[in-house]
Amino acid sequence: MKYYAKPTQNDMSLGYYAEIKNGKIQYKKSKYEKYRRTNEEREKNIKNNPHEVIEYINYKINFDYSLAQYMFFSIVFIVIFLLIIIHPIIFIVVEISLIVLSLITYAIYGSGRPRIMYILDEESYTDLERLYDSFEELQHCQKIRHIISSKRNYDYKYHAGAGFLVDSRTIKIGYEKPKYIKTNMTRVPYIKLKSRIIYFFPDQLMIFENRRYEAIPYNNLHINLQNKDWIEDGNVPIDATIIGYRWQHPNIDGSPDLRFRYNPKLPILNCREIEIIGDRIEETLQFSNKDIGTNLYNEFTKYSQKYT
Repeated sequence: MKYYAKPTQNDMSLGYYAEIKNGKIQYKKSKYEKYRRTNEEREKNIKNNPHEVIEYINYKINFDYSLAQYMFFSIVFIVIFLLIIIHPIIFIVVEISLIVLSLITYAIYGSGRPRIMYILDEESYTDLERLYDSFEELQHCQKIRHIISSKRNYDYKYHAGAGFLVDSRTIKIGYEKPKYIKTNMTRVPYIKLKSRIIYFFPDQLMIFENRRYEAIPYNNLHINLQNKDWIEDGNVPIDATIIGYRWQHPNIDGSPDLRFRYNPKLPILNCREIEIIGDRIEETLQFSNKDIGTNLYNEFTKYSQKYT
């Protein structure tokens, strides 16, 4: 399987897991989960409440990170202290101690990662695979822009007479293992923005920002598709469709303003715009290939309606 490995008994021994079967998602605690729970609570199911899972993940991430920082600075202090007051012959011993303590720190930080495992039946994995496969055409698009903000342009003589000035950033879409989480999903689609990473997990959308995760169920999300014009002032992507040209400094009638010595023609591209809108998220992405995104829209719509 491209995206999923069946969890082992060891995988299921800690953390949480989600069963996705027959169009339903059910969250459960592992047998030995001890995160702020009584013995009675550990045996109960979470039942479609992903907030407890996110609470557990963020607690583990921040606790282990603080512990790792504490140990690192303790090591630095010990090394400096020893080098100051002890004869340099001890330096080799200090180095060995530093390596050992660093390995201990790494072991604590690595093994302490929060666990979220998934149990998928054949039907749910097939649906998930179709959803994940739909990201491949987005991944191979030559240029992807994230629209950070836009404002109306009141001076048509600049910026090729564009109606709006857009603050955008080139971004990347691909597949990877989520940061700081141990899971049996071998890779999940992600969208890497300026300050956050959006992961498409089997059960929900998860946003990683400032060392914290935030979850949004798929039934609280929807995707919009439309085509928009995009004035390109750089290199034209090879998968783009040019629908016209416009002078960088035009007159009202579209002719070039001769007062500007440097006044090149800029290509107008017809691009695909995809909006991801939901509770606590509103992101707009533009793709140089105007024909992509339909498969993602169809698969996401079917998946979000079926699995709740």
